[in-house]
Amino acid sequence: QEEPIGTAHAVLVALGTVEGTVIVANGDDLYGSTSIAKAVHHAKQGQANEHALVTYDLANTLSANGPVNRAVCQLNEPGCLTGSEEVTGLQIDDQHVISSLNDRQWAPTTAVSMNLWVFRPTIFPMFHSLFAHHRAEGSVSEFMLPNVVQHALPQGHTFRALHTGDHWCGLTYPADADLVRRTLSSDK
Repeated sequence: QEEPIGTAHAVLVALGTVEGTVIVANGDDLYGSTSIAKAVHHAKQGQANEHALVTYDLANTLSANGPVNRAVCQLNEPGCLTGSEEVTGLQIDDQHVISSLNDRQWAPTTAVSMNLWVFRPTIFPMFHSLFAHHRAEGSVSEFMLPNVVQHALPQGHTFRALHTGDHWCGLTYPADADLVRRTLSSDK
């Protein structure tokens, strides 16, 4: 396709070929084996009415090579997602202080999403209806997973937050390639 349609559209296309619970992960990220195991465990043995999101500590998702954007998660006491906020320009300084583009400071243990989800079939119809609405509006923006989740929350869908201590690894900057190579070679 000529235009990027978005992560939720990619899931929508895949839903036509699956039955039952699905685990969704970005294809260009290394999530860590514990994170994947948590998602698989929830998919197989978690509450049948609960979707899930694997959450990371913000400090474990930063690039040493420049600022990044992250979806900061709001969680309730039982450990479920209640919302998220896209925060831009996150980076850590020499004193290990994490700040965003607007100079707001963030705790290293702030829960963030890296798009590692467990979706139960009850949410699948929402992908279809929201994408149809997205196209009918003539929107030129991408149809993203957080958009679907933000619509699902007030409709009673529950997303269990599965915290991981893993370090996320990905290619945000060309200089990140060395870390990705080292991470891949250490997982052998």
